[in-house]
Order: sequence, then C-alpha cells, then structure tokens
Amino acid sequence: MILKKLSLSVLALAPFALLALWFGWAYGMFPDVGAESGYYGQFNRVKHVIEDMPDVRIIDYWKHRDVTLEDFGFTLLVGESRKVDIRFHDGTPEKKERNKSRLRAIVRSKLDSNNTSEHIP
Repeated sequence: MILKKLSLSVLALAPFALLALWFGWAYGMFPDVGAESGYYGQFNRVKHVIEDMPDVRIIDYWKHRDVTLEDFGFTLLVGESRKVDIRFHDGTPEKKERNKSRLRAIVRSKLDSNNTSEHIP
C-alpha cells in the first residue's frame, strides 16, 4: 500500500520536475555546455561557425544575460594581425538566424565591413 502511494506521488510530481528542468535549460539556469539549443543556443551556434573558419580565431567574447540572452559579441583575430569586434543584437534577423551557412555569410560580411578593426604588430 505504501509503495503504491509512493509510486503515485512520484508519477504526479514527475511532470512538474520535467517542466522545471526544461525552464532551467531554456532560461540559462544551467552552465553553458556548448549546446546549440536552450538559453545559450544561438551564441554557441555562432561560436561554432566562427571556430570552423580557418582564418579566424576567437580572442574574447561577451554575453548580455537577462531573462533571455539579449546580445553577445566576439573579439576575433583575422589572419595573423587584424583584430575585429562583431556583435549580435536582440531583435535583429541575424541573431535569429539558425542556418549555419547563412550565419557564416553574416559573420564574413561583418568581418569584411568592419572598419574599426585594429592591426596587431
């Protein structure tokens, strides 16, 4: 009898526990593990695209954490000596883009149009 009550209690609470885990994943309550879904998903998707570019290296990055990951950016080393900052802002189509080939084109466009780049000797 006790086992039956315990089983029913676990079954009744399981959906709430799963829902709590999902909210934690979606709203950044867990550390960034590099997944391309959840709170850090778009940041990681862009990061992976940049890491796959042979002539570009990530020097630094930042994230504006809030209820959602609003904005993020990267400081990149292009080639051997060109330092470039690129940013992705909330509400822009480029931040919402999920297709990696289009993201690669967006990153490349940002690199090519960045006139504030700094050359490192």
